[in-house]
Amino acid sequence: MITYICISLTYIFFYRACKAQGIDRSTLPYVGYFQPYGAYITLVYMIIIEGIFGYTVFIPGRWSVADFFPPYTMAFVTILLYFGWKLYHRTKFVSPLEADLVWEKPQIDAYEAAFTDPPARFRDEIWTLLTRRKKEKENHMGEDIS
Repeated sequence: MITYICISLTYIFFYRACKAQGIDRSTLPYVGYFQPYGAYITLVYMIIIEGIFGYTVFIPGRWSVADFFPPYTMAFVTILLYFGWKLYHRTKFVSPLEADLVWEKPQIDAYEAAFTDPPARFRDEIWTLLTRRKKEKENHMGEDIS
């Protein structure tokens, strides 16, 4: 759950940076149709689930340290490690206007331009396996080596 909280926060910060820098999301290779609202909903939902995951320990008469630590330890450790890193290394929070969204864009665009064939669909790969059709052998560059 902590992973999904981090993923949602990362997307929310990315969205804010795109908006602040005037980058249109429709120009990106992948577009989430329900974003940014999906990220906000997921963030709230996962925080609620993380908070009530070990709720039974808070019922009067049911308190136990052994029952408290498994559900909540990683949440505290994650927060401690994050802010500990920020303090120790004296890093700052990056504002949406200062976020670097295009540093490696030319290399990524050149890499993606090298692929001329559309990617294989999962269902086509499964169909090939089920019908036992032999797939052409290709090397790591996509060149036929049959």
